[in-house]
Amino acid sequence: MRVTPAEDIPVLDRNGLLNRRALLFLLGTALGLLGGFAVMVPLSVSVFIKPLSQALGWGRAEVSLLATMSFAGFTIAVPFTPAIMERIGVRRTMWIGYAALAGCLLMLGTAPATVGLFSMIAFLSGLLTAVTSPSGFMMLIGQAFDRRLGTAIGLAMIGFGLGAVGMPVFANHVLGLLGWQAAFIVMGLVTLALGSLSILLVGRNGIDFDNALQQARQKRSDMVAGSEITLRAVLSSWRFWIIGAAMLATSIAGFGAITHIPAALADRGMSLDQAALFASFIGIGLLAGRIASAMLMDIFHAPLVSMIFVALGGSGLEILQFTPVSSFGPIMLGVILAGLIVGTETDMGPVLARRYFPVEMFNRIYGVIAFLAGLGGMIGPFLFGYLRDMAGSYDLPFQLGFIICLAGGGAVLLLGRYRREP
Repeated sequence: MRVTPAEDIPVLDRNGLLNRRALLFLLGTALGLLGGFAVMVPLSVSVFIKPLSQALGWGRAEVSLLATMSFAGFTIAVPFTPAIMERIGVRRTMWIGYAALAGCLLMLGTAPATVGLFSMIAFLSGLLTAVTSPSGFMMLIGQAFDRRLGTAIGLAMIGFGLGAVGMPVFANHVLGLLGWQAAFIVMGLVTLALGSLSILLVGRNGIDFDNALQQARQKRSDMVAGSEITLRAVLSSWRFWIIGAAMLATSIAGFGAITHIPAALADRGMSLDQAALFASFIGIGLLAGRIASAMLMDIFHAPLVSMIFVALGGSGLEILQFTPVSSFGPIMLGVILAGLIVGTETDMGPVLARRYFPVEMFNRIYGVIAFLAGLGGMIGPFLFGYLRDMAGSYDLPFQLGFIICLAGGGAVLLLGRYRREP
């Protein structure tokens, strides 16, 4: 039986995506992701790994701990984000998130440089700002769109892709001009500006998201009273855990790789400027993965699309492992393909959750799936850094990432036919 959104749960694509409300919402989402947690912390901070290591005498594992601790905070926070949005309101939650993220970046630029203090600031940058991440915005997009959900995700993720392309280059440029402390401060100010614009635009779409979330909560209560599907029943579903395991695996490989690619290239003889420039091509892969995979998931079987894109991303790690850094073309291709891993992973979770489970359960289901993805993002950067310090090169972590991509991408093929038609 087809499960469709109730008429009283508003969506922006009942008459297609080309309407003012939908486009304003997607523009606001894109700007929010451009200045949000995922771009400003794990992606942009990747260009700081070697400079911080040289300036402060820290090992790669210690510097990578910043990304690991930020994902630790994010992983703890993201399952509770839907409930927080329902309780205190969407706009208020977003204002708190962007103010906290900007504050954490400012503190990284002004606080004494100790591993313990920086790790605590990084932890807070994830704990308090989950709403500014793709996972946070997916909770709103999942409520606002139905028939063109994949396409809407892809268009919104343009902001994330542009941030992944441009923000590491921008951060490296500021770092070279003013030093790493000033670079953190500038990034904090950029976050505050983009976040403010995002909140204003998302609030102009004509949808009362607070009311929509309250309706979804009431429907969940009605479903429990009617002995229909509950979150507990979802968590006991084998399909749910396949999706969750695939998200965990691809996040370990994807975030581990993109965090360390600049340092890996610099280790093999590239200058820091060249490594930062090539790292910006991660954003092209992210952008291509998020737009192309999301749109194709609206047309073709979503697990098959996910498997193909994740496997292609894993092949990028193999290219980076075996190609000399003097071969700029293959290195560029490897970096772009590596970006596909994270780009596809962010689309895969919400689309599969929406296709296999009822819309009224979407936010709670996706909160748990995003927790598993955040757990992977927490493990990946530290694991890759630890393996590099242990082995003396990035060959071992990149090989492991390739294997993980094949396993995670292949697992979703076991999901079978949709429980609800797209």
